[in-house]
Amino acid sequence: MAGPVIVAVGLRGVALTFKCAVTVADTSSEETRISDATRRSGPCLNLAWREAMYALRGKDSTQRPSGCCTSRLRPLPLAVVVLSLFALCCLFGAVASAGAAAPTPGEGAGLGRPTVTAPQGDITPLRPTFKWSKVSGAATYELRVYKGSRLLLKKTGVIELSWKSSKALPMNVGLTWKVRATGAGGSGPWSDSLGFQIGAAGTTDYATPAHWLFVPKKPRMKVDVFYLYPTAYTKADPSAPIIGPIDDPGMMRGAGVALQRQAWAFRTFANIYAPYYRQADAASRAALPQKEQVKIVAGAPTQDGIAAFDYYIRHCNHGRPFILAGHSLGSNVMANLLAQYMRARPGVYKRMVAAYVVGYSITPHYLAQNPFLKFAKGPNDTGVIVSWNTEAPTIAGPNPVILPGGLVINPITWTRTETLATARQNRGSIMLDTTTGGTPMLNTQGRILRVMNLADAQIDKAKGVLICSTVNAANPPYFTPGGLPMGVFHVFDYPLYFFDVRANAADRVEHFFAKHGGVQ
Repeated sequence: MAGPVIVAVGLRGVALTFKCAVTVADTSSEETRISDATRRSGPCLNLAWREAMYALRGKDSTQRPSGCCTSRLRPLPLAVVVLSLFALCCLFGAVASAGAAAPTPGEGAGLGRPTVTAPQGDITPLRPTFKWSKVSGAATYELRVYKGSRLLLKKTGVIELSWKSSKALPMNVGLTWKVRATGAGGSGPWSDSLGFQIGAAGTTDYATPAHWLFVPKKPRMKVDVFYLYPTAYTKADPSAPIIGPIDDPGMMRGAGVALQRQAWAFRTFANIYAPYYRQADAASRAALPQKEQVKIVAGAPTQDGIAAFDYYIRHCNHGRPFILAGHSLGSNVMANLLAQYMRARPGVYKRMVAAYVVGYSITPHYLAQNPFLKFAKGPNDTGVIVSWNTEAPTIAGPNPVILPGGLVINPITWTRTETLATARQNRGSIMLDTTTGGTPMLNTQGRILRVMNLADAQIDKAKGVLICSTVNAANPPYFTPGGLPMGVFHVFDYPLYFFDVRANAADRVEHFFAKHGGVQ
């Protein structure tokens, strides 16, 4: 600090500063009764600089405030001045060195560097568990997660050698993490950083427009529907993979047909978002044991479904309430999405009006595993799951799409009792055009044709299904040889109650807004 002062005040200031510094440094302990230790302390050093500043301003000792312990200034030879200045610099250096000797984080704490072990590479949990090795002498650990150079997550005071993330981390981006130990002497050095990414390798990139079946050109509605279609992929030959590619032509055509006979039920009041997602061939999957089927669906189909929904939430939703809608395999993936994504992101789940998980069984076991999820009790509760699987009173073989104990809601009355809802109570069904592969038949105005008095509905709790007794199961298109057993109306879960679904979903939306207002 003396250098800048000398430059600023010129040669006269140099001489005065030297004199003051020497005066203080030359003051003996006998004259001032100040010990050597005290003279090396902060107060004595401050006094030296104060004397220097008074001298630079041209004041002698008689002009200074009382109470300052000073000596008379007396001229000294230049050699003494220089030597005294050198001694003063050494004194400041000793003080600075004493301060620098204190332990700093990562240095001198006597702690080793932990080794991080997991997560690493491609992972699927949105809230991963971080694990590392023990450091001798560590009391706690501190963990940090980064996206590039930006700190995403910091956790201190961890006692164990693992910690599960308290919040969901972003998908499909490169993340890094590191950890260090902390003990009585401070913090030890950071571990090496480990990289990971949530979302399995090869997960479909939903920033690519071609990977979306339907996206509105300009969203105009106050609520969205995120839709996943049923199985539309079929292996072209026995050697083809059980999981089809995202751009399989047959799957893309079938997805477009399903969109019209199912998701179009919501289009009068909602913006529809529907991604393509990789699927498993239905026949190949059905031939596998149940546990293997679960693994197949938890793989590429669920990875894509969650990745698409995450992209939709981050780039398309803009805080609007939304409905989830699916059918068959799409509903199976939707159930996985609810259990994984919504558990990790309760703020997103809060905006869910309802989830129409149709054509797949929601069981008490599933709800017990995911207690934050609720099955609908009535026609207008929100944040709930609604589901049903439709059958005739008798079927020609086991229904391959249901699970034991499935919960059911009646899609005409939207209640869970076994009371019959007559076909006259039905708001309208749709007929499917077999010449187009099963799109809705249209009226003369080009709108979806509404068919009245076609389908009744009654819950059979013992079977966990919805019974429709007014449709002739033997007649086309309700039965197709080589397809599902006669009497299994799986393909018609939406078409038989199409306009009931439309009215009910709109009603739940209105109740949601009445309860929550405009959620952003």
